[in-house]
Amino acid sequence: MWVKKKRKNVAKNRHHRLPRSLQGDNSRENISIVSIVKHRAYHALFSNGTPYDIANILNKLWIPKDYELVVRRRNEQNISSGV
Repeated sequence: MWVKKKRKNVAKNRHHRLPRSLQGDNSRENISIVSIVKHRAYHALFSNGTPYDIANILNKLWIPKDYELVVRRRNEQNISSGV
């Protein structure tokens, strides 16, 4: 099992959940505080892609073919179940 070690004084960075280039803002809800290393890795892998773009990359390159990562907005209703 992979155990995450806690480090003190890890450099942090602000990550925009919805990039400013895609009309994201600086609101508290749109900012995540992450380590600089993870922030750089995220952008190296996904650039400023949308959640849909990221899911497509993960499905194409990383997820086993018998699985699919699906992205939907939290406020969208599930049409298939009529919820």
